[in-house]
Amino acid sequence: MKNFRERARIPSIKPSGPGGNQARDYNGGVPYLMKSYFETASKVLWLALGVILLAAVGQAADQPDGAAIFKQKCAMCHGPDGKGFAAIKTPDFTDPKIQASVTDKQIQETIENGKKGTPMPPFKDKLKEDEIQAMVKYIRSLNSEKNEKKK
Repeated sequence: MKNFRERARIPSIKPSGPGGNQARDYNGGVPYLMKSYFETASKVLWLALGVILLAAVGQAADQPDGAAIFKQKCAMCHGPDGKGFAAIKTPDFTDPKIQASVTDKQIQETIENGKKGTPMPPFKDKLKEDEIQAMVKYIRSLNSEKNEKKK
């Protein structure tokens, strides 16, 4: 009978010390049900952690890159660093005075609708809403006053 129990992994009743008997597993004396519960709980937690990490990576990848869009669509007139060109009167986005003179809403509206009387074209039909918001955020990040405080 001992040979059968070892092969079938059936817990046996063995003395657990003074005062009584307890069902025990053959592997190190850990109660069989507790061991099974912790193994399952551990696997579920690792799986949940993996799902959360994959979701976070996927969400980060979905957000547009304002700097890349700026380089592609705006750098030819506003310069690769956002300082603009005096010859064509584009604003210097690194200047704190320029940054303080416009709201995020005004920057967004200028990107969407362009600026009459200037070469600034509208991008409402060329960029998605989240790309425009990424551009506003990037233009705000060019503020030299804020960049000085970070240092």
